[in-house]
Amino acid sequence: MCHDEGSWGNATFDHNTTSFPLTGMHTNVNCIECHAAGYTNTPTNCDACHLTDYNGTVEPNHTQANFSTDCTQCHTADGWTPSSFDHTASTGFALNGSHQNVNCNQCHAAGYANTPNTCEACHLADYNATTDPNHVTAGFPTDCAMCHDEGSWGNATFDHNSTSFPLTGMHVGVNCIECHAAGYTNTPTNCDAAT
Repeated sequence: MCHDEGSWGNATFDHNTTSFPLTGMHTNVNCIECHAAGYTNTPTNCDACHLTDYNGTVEPNHTQANFSTDCTQCHTADGWTPSSFDHTASTGFALNGSHQNVNCNQCHAAGYANTPNTCEACHLADYNATTDPNHVTAGFPTDCAMCHDEGSWGNATFDHNSTSFPLTGMHVGVNCIECHAAGYTNTPTNCDAAT
């Protein structure tokens, strides 16, 4: 597999014929670094060789963040940097609008496992502090996406036609609070409720 019949000293081995071809930085590693225990049953999982790197990383702290030890989720064999993480493909939560500019730790202060993806998980303080209109008093739902988009809080809109009571005729010009003085949940839709 490694020697020819001419000499022991000119041994070669084509690692690309194995289930772990050497690419990128792996091509510069001395064989014994991965094969200290021998050449059979050598593990190919990242943390078998890189657990010390994983545990020593502090920006961001991989251990506290509970990142996967599968380095290929963010890194390539070409080096630790640059690293990348496809948030949409890996989590199912696309970072759109203002979410693209948020520091990871703002949503992942408690780590990266089981991070909630509901609006109020990150924006409850915003919801509670809003006074124009007062979201708590008004009984607005905590699903920010009903009125806000991910671009900005300031461009809030609400499509009343998406409710079971579309606004038509004279109802279009009515100030919201006239019908929603008691809040925005369980608002009656019968005509005599407003009188």
